Amino acid sequence: MITKTKILIIEHNPNDIELLLYELGKSEINFEAKIIQNEQEFRKALEKFVPDIILSDYSLPSFDGPRAFEIKEEINPDIPFIIVSGTVGEERAVELIKKGVTDYVLKDKLFTLPQKIIRALKEAEKKKEKVVMNEKLHKANNLYAFISQINQNIVRVKDEVTLFRNSCNLAIEFGKFKIAWIGMFDIKNKKISLIEECGVVNEDLKLFINAPYENTGPQDYVLRNDKYFICNDIPNDFELVNWKPYSVKRGINSCIVLPIKKSGIIIGTFNLYSAELHFSGVEEIRLLVEVTKDISFALDLFEKEKQHIYQSVEKEKRAAELIIANKELMIAEYQKEFAQNNLEALINNTNDLMWSVGRDFNLITSNKPFKEMGKINFGGTIPEGSNVLSASYSPEMLKHFKQLYERAFTGEAFIETEHFNFPVELWTEISYSPIYKGDRIAGAACHSRDITERKLKEEERIKMVSSIVQHSKN
Repeated sequence: MITKTKILIIEHNPNDIELLLYELGKSEINFEAKIIQNEQEFRKALEKFVPDIILSDYSLPSFDGPRAFEIKEEINPDIPFIIVSGTVGEERAVELIKKGVTDYVLKDKLFTLPQKIIRALKEAEKKKEKVVMNEKLHKANNLYAFISQINQNIVRVKDEVTLFRNSCNLAIEFGKFKIAWIGMFDIKNKKISLIEECGVVNEDLKLFINAPYENTGPQDYVLRNDKYFICNDIPNDFELVNWKPYSVKRGINSCIVLPIKKSGIIIGTFNLYSAELHFSGVEEIRLLVEVTKDISFALDLFEKEKQHIYQSVEKEKRAAELIIANKELMIAEYQKEFAQNNLEALINNTNDLMWSVGRDFNLITSNKPFKEMGKINFGGTIPEGSNVLSASYSPEMLKHFKQLYERAFTGEAFIETEHFNFPVELWTEISYSPIYKGDRIAGAACHSRDITERKLKEEERIKMVSSIVQHSKN
């Protein structure tokens, strides 16, 4: 099923509404439109209709575009917002765009609207993808820090009480969970009792002490199946209906319940609650299962210490330290690979050119758009390690760019606007920033942004103003 693009239109003039819908109907956009004319309808539509994009007239009898934009920013700032007007001047339009309005279309040029909608939706999707990617990176770093701290805790502590207390505290501090608690089973009486916790409100402690565990409930599931229980949407999970009031009251949306073992037998659970919906994906589950395996491993070591098998314990402790050291290396590699992949995705998910140059004017690295530019201008990419001051440039151009790089090598950060006529007319805004290695400047990082459209609009505006002035003189 193809999802329709939901377009919210703020317009009062029937003729203009008809023209808007006509232009949209001719386009490739598969859409569903809703028309509103006042603030009350607008607020209701934001909540109930939940548009993908908003098209707004600049001025209505009882409402206006700038006010609608302010309300949208308060409620859902990620929705693209395009002004469609026959009265807004270019200066005012530029001012609105500076404030965050996505774009504007004049009513006598409605044929440009579909493409502007498509572009705005694509930009919004890219922005959303970057936010999701950064959130995933942040969460992964938290969990890597959590497992690292748990492993260090296992090496240091000597008893179960300290191990359990520290594990709960670390889950809150580094894992960023809202509540963490460890409970021990009383199999005979079908009860589970809280041993340690972090994040449980005092008035709620009675819910976790010597409490019966429900048949088919999370703890019962773990005990019967010898595996973790997970729920990524507690408020809407019918199996946890008895927990819904508590989850709503305490802002809990996801949970994972993991088995804690001693000598291979389940003795309790490590219960982790998150405020985030859909907290646990495949990677998060893998890491958290690893955490509880490490806790169970530590419990076996403590048990052997109680039995005074000193030599065996010392050998296994040394083995544990080696295992933990290897895990630390593994975690570091995971983090390094994840960060590198994330960085590459970010710098290549743009049309801007990015590159860095050493003090010898040789290319250090670059993104995909820079490589594509090399193919167009020079017939091939500029290899890393080769001189960026290509002989394909004119002597004047070589001298110009060499001077700019040398400015950056002195420690100056600056922005230059460049104009090229070949192979097509192009205006770019290039920023130069020194790269430091310790106290020494090792090169320059460069970022080029295409501003041709903006420049052409400025020139068009200047011509229009000149024409108006000439006309008034005549």
